[in-house]
Amino acid sequence: MDALRVNQVRGLGSKSSASSCRQRTAESGGIQAGSANRNPALPRGGPESQAAADLAAIRNTRVIGWWALAVLWTWGGVSCKRSYEARPGERLVSAADPAIRYEGRWDRTDAAHPRASWPGFSVSTDFSGTRLSVLMRDQVNYYNVWIDGKLHRIIGPEKSEEVPRVLASGLTAGNHHVLMRRRNISFEEPTVIAGFVVDSNARLTLPTEKPGPRMEFIGDSFTAAEGNEATAETLRWEAKYPVTNFDLGFAADIARAYDSEFAAVCRSGSGLVCDWRGNRADSMLARYDRTLMEERGPKWDFSGTRPELVVICLGLNDFSGLKGGDGQVSEARSAEFRAAYHRLIALVRGHVPRAKIVALAAFTPWLREHIGQVVREERDAGKSDVHYAQFDRFPGGYVADGHPTVETHRKMAEQVIAQLVEMKLLPPAPGRVGLERDPGLESQQRGLEKSPAHPSETQR
Repeated sequence: MDALRVNQVRGLGSKSSASSCRQRTAESGGIQAGSANRNPALPRGGPESQAAADLAAIRNTRVIGWWALAVLWTWGGVSCKRSYEARPGERLVSAADPAIRYEGRWDRTDAAHPRASWPGFSVSTDFSGTRLSVLMRDQVNYYNVWIDGKLHRIIGPEKSEEVPRVLASGLTAGNHHVLMRRRNISFEEPTVIAGFVVDSNARLTLPTEKPGPRMEFIGDSFTAAEGNEATAETLRWEAKYPVTNFDLGFAADIARAYDSEFAAVCRSGSGLVCDWRGNRADSMLARYDRTLMEERGPKWDFSGTRPELVVICLGLNDFSGLKGGDGQVSEARSAEFRAAYHRLIALVRGHVPRAKIVALAAFTPWLREHIGQVVREERDAGKSDVHYAQFDRFPGGYVADGHPTVETHRKMAEQVIAQLVEMKLLPPAPGRVGLERDPGLESQQRGLEKSPAHPSETQR
């Protein structure tokens, strides 16, 4: 029988990971992996519960091979190892298979277990067959699954480690394209892809590269589309996970309108100088060259596929964190912000010297003044690769602690595209800006909204 050794990625150094491994090894015999592992918070009915039902059907056919705990002092972490054996009619495909396309920043140090954590990353392939599942380690996040260009289902957290999660089943025989994209931002451990389960006679081929200009978006929670599908005015941090949809944020809207591949390097609460509370540790300036959002290494390899357009949308959190007791940002701190912006532009230019750089200012007058000054100073110094753009505030268009709604993101994208076209940085968009929304899937995710337990939990 075809079998693939699925080794848990090293570097799971948190106490929760280690204790989770120890707990499983302390249990007797083995575990029957079935519906008991389903997240009780997920809604029942519709595509999400169908995914859970399909997954339970796969897992309940056998007792999954027992876990062995191996304490490895490699990357200072713990590694769980186990095997998953394909059932009759299935075959396993390694995550290192050349037919798999990884979009965004991925740590592929271990090619069979690539890791990613920046928002909006995706994995895709073209395959022949009627079904496809992914072997993935992710206990907190949500994903959109697109089949042949249409939103097929949303999959949510799985408390087990690496088990098959159904992306598609019951498809018509023939060739299909599947893409799975992370919906939300979180500060948890990176997602690990360990492989795919397909029909035994299925063929996988590498998807054709998208024809549009490659893009990179550097930003904060606005770029991450935090809470854009919510309806509540305020939400605690974890309650935003299921109602965040990166695919309907302004960054994805812009990239999709040009049929472009993109990477998002954005983090909620962060700024160039400080976060929204004024904490200066690990600003986006320090994080820009990271492969993984919360890990200092490995550094991102900029020698590979390089963006042709880089959009920087930072400063809202700086504005919050740099204000004094009078509610204003002093000139000294404003100068500090401008200096940090210049340094980020220099970093981007050093890594991708041929890219067009767009300094995108939000609606706050302070941001427009100082980002505009940064762009003027760059251009006065002969740096014609830097351009200024802005987007407005749309009354009534904000939820989940001041974050743009899906409709507001679409308006932001339209404004930005119009300016980029006017500056001749991009041609008129060949595609539509925004997507038709699926009310059924969206309402399921919205059903997971909860009111904040404490005001301090509403923003990070």
